[in-house]
Amino acid sequence: MKASNNPSLNFKAGSVRFGVGKEGVLRVTLSDETMETLGEAVRAKFGFDIGLVHDIHERPAPNQSIQLCRAVEQYRPFYMEDPLSPEDVGWFQIFRQETSAPLAMGELFVNRNEWLSLVANRWIDFIRIHQSSVGGLNMCRKVAHCCEFFDVRTAWHGPNNVDPVGHCYNLHLNLVTPNFGIQEETFFDEKTREVFPGTPEIRKGYIYSNDKPGFGIDIDEKRITTFDSDSKDVPRDRKWFEPKREPKRPKTGYLGLQNHDPGDIVYFKEVSVRALSDAP
Repeated sequence: MKASNNPSLNFKAGSVRFGVGKEGVLRVTLSDETMETLGEAVRAKFGFDIGLVHDIHERPAPNQSIQLCRAVEQYRPFYMEDPLSPEDVGWFQIFRQETSAPLAMGELFVNRNEWLSLVANRWIDFIRIHQSSVGGLNMCRKVAHCCEFFDVRTAWHGPNNVDPVGHCYNLHLNLVTPNFGIQEETFFDEKTREVFPGTPEIRKGYIYSNDKPGFGIDIDEKRITTFDSDSKDVPRDRKWFEPKREPKRPKTGYLGLQNHDPGDIVYFKEVSVRALSDAP
């Protein structure tokens, strides 16, 4: 585990996952024993003045996720992110009965039926939906107002494969949301900022808007044409890809499994499958 003590970042909360130390953001993954050890180490180093976020990423089974949340309660996480898959949201009632750890959920939600009961029953503490997946800015504004009645705070989904325009949408929605909680954000390089003038600035743990018209961001179409696709001057490509296949991908018999790595790339791994009728 690597950690940054850079005082210029001045973050109030950090996301924690094993093996990644990037720009003062800590990230941690996997078992409750691992989390307990890590939670103890992080709190010993940084104390309790910084909030810790753990992205469970819907990976464990629901009962295992409950065990994980209970194991880290003593380290007072800011929230535990996405402890369940959308198809398992019925488990949240049990979660609320079994653990006091704050819960954040929603980046895979696509309609109101997935989040409404969680909010109305106060089974989650933060709503984390992705704006473009649920209907855009106006729908998310309505979601935020609904959550305000039930003391659920916002934590809109803002990964680093969302462009600066999407982050501007999150920022402006936050500015008019009384129950704003926290915002996931991305540090864009200078070349990306040249293409998207008005990209929100991050200073000492805060995101700043500007006084330009509208959302305060634009796209410099002329600057885009100056990039040579073969040049190192091109902004870093945050890409999703599948591995090379020789001679080509088989049409049947394989499943693709995806996993994120620290470099913002989604890797796919293939496993062969066969029909049950072919089993020995």
